[in-house]
Amino acid sequence: MNVNEFDDEALKAEDRYVPLDKVERKTCFNFAPYLNDKAAQNLKEFKYSGGDSGFAYRYFFNPAATYLVECIPDWIAPNVLTLVGFLFTVIPFVVLFT
Repeated sequence: MNVNEFDDEALKAEDRYVPLDKVERKTCFNFAPYLNDKAAQNLKEFKYSGGDSGFAYRYFFNPAATYLVECIPDWIAPNVLTLVGFLFTVIPFVVLFT
């Protein structure tokens, strides 16, 4: 079989998922594992819960972003918006220092 070819049907269902406790621990220069058992268990149980409740986010950034999302047509690509934002930072720099 070629390296770029992969037969997904050849794999059994139990071969597709390997539980974390069955995976061999990697070590750094054979000194110690990257994570000890307690840290590995904590990593399995970790659940991300992020959020921003800052003053500037609640009263400026979130309303401004919501307004812009409603005003900008859906057919404009997100990369175009990123490029426009980048140009808004580069053009004043070029004007100021040339």
